[in-house]
Amino acid sequence: ESLGAKKVCKWKAQISLYKKHADKQYPGVPVDKGALDVFMIQFPTDAPDKCYLVARQGEEDKVLESGTGLQNIWAVMNSSNSSQPLFDQRTALTVDGWAYRLGDFVMRVGSV
Repeated sequence: ESLGAKKVCKWKAQISLYKKHADKQYPGVPVDKGALDVFMIQFPTDAPDKCYLVARQGEEDKVLESGTGLQNIWAVMNSSNSSQPLFDQRTALTVDGWAYRLGDFVMRVGSV
């Protein structure tokens, strides 16, 4: 605000990090070359009906935009009741903050 920006609205982001599930039956066997890290990202204040999945695969990232139904599919695929989950959730965080408008730019400032 000290730069002359106007406070526009509150915003929120929810991020979960998933790592490729290591097969505990065969600890010496390397994990296949599929995506090793997956981030599930939601912006409930901006796009409550959308979900973003970012798959990190070496130097290349892939982004998938979908409806929130993907969360249900993801939960079934990786539930602890499943015989072999594909990914394990490592961490989850929520970022809350304010959006500020300065001319043509919108800056989002938040805390973890």
